[in-house]
Amino acid sequence: MDLEVQRDDPGAIRAVTSAAPEPAPGQAVLAVDTFGLSTNNVTFAVTGDLLGYWQLFPASEPSWGRVPVFGFADVVASRHPGVDEGARVFGYLPMSDHLLVSPGRVGERGFVDTSEHRRGVMAPVWNHYQRVVPAGERADAVRSLLRPLFITGFLIDDFIEDQDGFGADVVIVTSASSKTAIALAWAARERARRVVGLTSPDHVDQVAALGIYDVVAPYSAAGDLDGDRAVLVDVAGRLDARDAVHRRFGDALGHSMTVGLSNEPAAARLLAPAPPAGPVPEVFYAQLQISKRAATWGQAGSDQQLEAAWERFTAFAASWLEIRRVAGPEAVMDTWRSLVAGSLDPGMGLQLALRPPEGSSSAGTGGGAQRTTAV
Repeated sequence: MDLEVQRDDPGAIRAVTSAAPEPAPGQAVLAVDTFGLSTNNVTFAVTGDLLGYWQLFPASEPSWGRVPVFGFADVVASRHPGVDEGARVFGYLPMSDHLLVSPGRVGERGFVDTSEHRRGVMAPVWNHYQRVVPAGERADAVRSLLRPLFITGFLIDDFIEDQDGFGADVVIVTSASSKTAIALAWAARERARRVVGLTSPDHVDQVAALGIYDVVAPYSAAGDLDGDRAVLVDVAGRLDARDAVHRRFGDALGHSMTVGLSNEPAAARLLAPAPPAGPVPEVFYAQLQISKRAATWGQAGSDQQLEAAWERFTAFAASWLEIRRVAGPEAVMDTWRSLVAGSLDPGMGLQLALRPPEGSSSAGTGGGAQRTTAV
């Protein structure tokens, strides 16, 4: 079973079933176990054509796509000598029950999927499957929910530090309730940077309670923020808030960064007109910072820095992250629709599985002729 999203309407999702994949020589089949879901995945769908996300996991029809998620999978069939059946891996997966991969660069840390449709689309790091051992239900859930978003936030903070903070005395972050923004704010506070979070009015108190933002304000206050020189990290993709910050700081805005589109389900947002004042916004590409740090710190040094920060961040997350588990294709599709609509609690962590709950049955999950349900 594959869950597919309509490429020009992210809220439309359907389940498509077909025969289970069989590996050819040099290939392996992964059984998808659990995966995390957040507004970051909505951004993947919105920018699927623009940034290549739809190419990672081809769908059954050109007008539909499979959204990448991060999660855990088990090798259930292998015809590759370096990949053992029963191995457990963590990495980019589709919202599907199985994935056919062509392992390459196989080593102790895992392997890279070298399938032709994934070559040259993104940096190799996003095609890597890390060998893992179960760490416990909550720890595994936290990893799939927060790990990729933490890495993005960590790298944004590192990029800002790499530029001497652009000479700014405040970092302004939109969509302050998102997991990426929280990771960035946490990392920035470790450097004693002043961080202001912008969010929806009904999320202000909840975000302020995290204790990592110096100020939390509603989007309507974006044009009235204090500070002499600022950096803007736009995770929400809201033109009104972005332009208000640009008007407020003008040339005193050292850098304007576009990271996501959590509030704007339209890829055209990335191609929107330039703000009325200040610098032209630049899209943040995490893979470039990853490559730079691997070159300057070495792979081992880069991994060490990241792992140490990850341990501190997960200890912080234990105080506020509530995990909601969702099982079964219908429940997963309902959750995706709610996520696109923006109606989910931002403090909730979503851990999903296509397998229906034990004791229940799910129609249309067998093999055989392809069919579509639950559009």
